[in-house]
Amino acid sequence: MTPTLHPDAELAGAWQGTLVRVSAEPFTNPIAVALFIHPDGTVTGAVGDDTLAAARITYGRSWFGKLLHVNAPYIRKGRFLSVVRVSEDVWDDRFTAPFEIRGGVLEGVLFLRGRPVRLTLIRY
Repeated sequence: MTPTLHPDAELAGAWQGTLVRVSAEPFTNPIAVALFIHPDGTVTGAVGDDTLAAARITYGRSWFGKLLHVNAPYIRKGRFLSVVRVSEDVWDDRFTAPFEIRGGVLEGVLFLRGRPVRLTLIRY
Protein backbone atom coordinates (compact mmCIF):
# COMPACT_ATOMS: atom_id res chain seq x y z
CA MET A 1 0.00 0.00 0.00
CA THR A 2 1.30 3.46 -0.91
CA PRO A 3 1.49 5.83 2.11
CA THR A 4 -0.10 9.30 2.23
CA LEU A 5 2.17 12.03 0.85
CA HIS A 6 3.02 15.02 3.03
CA PRO A 7 5.21 17.18 0.75
CA ASP A 8 8.54 18.24 2.23
CA ALA A 9 10.31 21.58 1.61
CA GLU A 10 11.74 20.30 -1.70
CA LEU A 11 8.26 19.69 -3.12
CA ALA A 12 5.93 22.10 -1.29
CA GLY A 13 5.66 25.69 -2.48
CA ALA A 14 5.00 27.77 -5.58
CA TRP A 15 5.85 26.46 -9.06
CA GLN A 16 5.43 27.97 -12.53
CA GLY A 17 5.90 27.01 -16.13
CA THR A 18 4.47 27.19 -19.64
CA LEU A 19 2.67 24.60 -21.76
CA VAL A 20 4.17 24.89 -25.25
CA ARG A 21 3.19 21.73 -27.13
CA VAL A 22 0.92 18.69 -27.27
CA SER A 23 3.05 15.75 -28.39
CA ALA A 24 4.81 17.22 -31.47
CA GLU A 25 2.20 19.96 -32.10
CA PRO A 26 3.50 23.39 -30.91
CA PHE A 27 0.98 25.92 -29.55
CA THR A 28 0.54 29.25 -31.30
CA ASN A 29 -0.06 30.80 -27.86
CA PRO A 30 1.83 29.18 -24.95
CA ILE A 31 -0.28 28.62 -21.81
CA ALA A 32 1.02 29.80 -18.41
CA VAL A 33 0.86 27.38 -15.46
CA ALA A 34 1.12 28.41 -11.79
CA LEU A 35 0.72 25.81 -9.04
CA PHE A 36 1.11 25.86 -5.27
CA ILE A 37 1.72 22.55 -3.51
CA HIS A 38 0.55 22.79 0.11
CA PRO A 39 2.06 20.81 3.02
CA ASP A 40 -1.21 18.83 3.39
CA GLY A 41 -0.93 17.55 -0.21
CA THR A 42 -3.55 19.82 -1.79
CA VAL A 43 -2.63 21.71 -4.95
CA THR A 44 -4.04 25.10 -5.94
CA GLY A 45 -3.30 27.29 -8.94
CA ALA A 46 -4.21 27.79 -12.57
CA VAL A 47 -3.54 26.58 -16.10
CA GLY A 48 -4.07 29.56 -18.36
CA ASP A 49 -7.27 31.24 -17.20
CA ASP A 50 -8.65 28.05 -15.65
CA THR A 51 -8.43 27.53 -11.88
CA LEU A 52 -7.82 24.19 -10.21
CA ALA A 53 -10.93 23.31 -8.21
CA ALA A 54 -9.89 20.11 -6.48
CA ALA A 55 -6.37 18.75 -6.84
CA ARG A 56 -4.01 16.64 -4.73
CA ILE A 57 -0.50 15.34 -5.00
CA THR A 58 0.14 11.71 -4.13
CA TYR A 59 2.87 9.16 -4.54
CA GLY A 60 2.80 7.78 -8.07
CA ARG A 61 4.29 4.43 -7.24
CA SER A 62 4.62 2.00 -4.38
CA TRP A 63 7.87 0.67 -2.95
CA PHE A 64 7.62 -2.16 -5.49
CA GLY A 65 7.21 0.27 -8.40
CA LYS A 66 10.23 2.18 -7.13
CA LEU A 67 12.23 -1.05 -6.97
CA LEU A 68 11.28 -1.83 -10.59
CA HIS A 69 11.69 1.80 -11.75
CA VAL A 70 8.13 2.00 -13.13
CA ASN A 71 5.75 4.97 -12.98
CA ALA A 72 6.61 8.50 -11.91
CA PRO A 73 7.45 9.09 -8.24
CA TYR A 74 4.59 11.61 -7.82
CA ILE A 75 1.25 12.36 -9.44
CA ARG A 76 -1.15 15.30 -9.34
CA LYS A 77 -4.82 14.57 -10.00
CA GLY A 78 -7.77 16.89 -9.98
CA ARG A 79 -10.23 18.98 -11.89
CA PHE A 80 -10.62 22.56 -13.08
CA LEU A 81 -13.49 24.99 -12.48
CA SER A 82 -14.07 24.99 -16.23
CA VAL A 83 -12.82 23.13 -19.30
CA VAL A 84 -9.15 23.69 -20.18
CA ARG A 85 -8.60 23.74 -23.94
CA VAL A 86 -4.96 23.45 -25.02
CA SER A 87 -5.68 22.59 -28.66
CA GLU A 88 -8.59 21.61 -30.93
CA ASP A 89 -8.34 17.97 -29.86
CA VAL A 90 -7.07 18.32 -26.29
CA TRP A 91 -9.43 19.68 -23.65
CA ASP A 92 -10.98 18.52 -20.41
CA ASP A 93 -12.02 19.65 -16.93
CA ARG A 94 -10.11 16.79 -15.25
CA PHE A 95 -6.40 16.04 -15.34
CA THR A 96 -3.69 13.63 -14.29
CA ALA A 97 -0.08 14.79 -14.11
CA PRO A 98 2.68 12.31 -13.21
CA PHE A 99 6.06 13.94 -12.50
CA GLU A 100 9.43 13.70 -10.81
CA ILE A 101 11.93 16.17 -9.35
CA ARG A 102 15.14 16.61 -11.35
CA GLY A 103 17.63 19.17 -10.11
CA GLY A 104 14.99 21.29 -8.38
CA VAL A 105 12.68 21.22 -11.43
CA LEU A 106 9.36 19.37 -11.64
CA GLU A 107 9.41 17.39 -14.91
CA GLY A 108 6.33 15.60 -16.13
CA VAL A 109 3.26 15.45 -18.30
CA LEU A 110 -0.24 16.90 -18.00
CA PHE A 111 -2.82 14.46 -19.38
CA LEU A 112 -6.08 15.92 -20.71
CA ARG A 113 -8.48 13.46 -22.38
CA GLY A 114 -5.64 10.94 -22.35
CA ARG A 115 -3.39 13.19 -24.47
CA PRO A 116 0.01 14.17 -23.04
CA VAL A 117 1.11 17.79 -22.73
CA ARG A 118 4.74 18.24 -21.62
CA LEU A 119 4.98 20.16 -18.34
CA THR A 120 8.14 21.54 -16.72
CA LEU A 121 7.80 23.71 -13.61
CA ILE A 122 10.36 25.81 -11.78
CA ARG A 123 10.10 27.27 -8.29
CA TYR A 124 9.12 30.93 -8.02
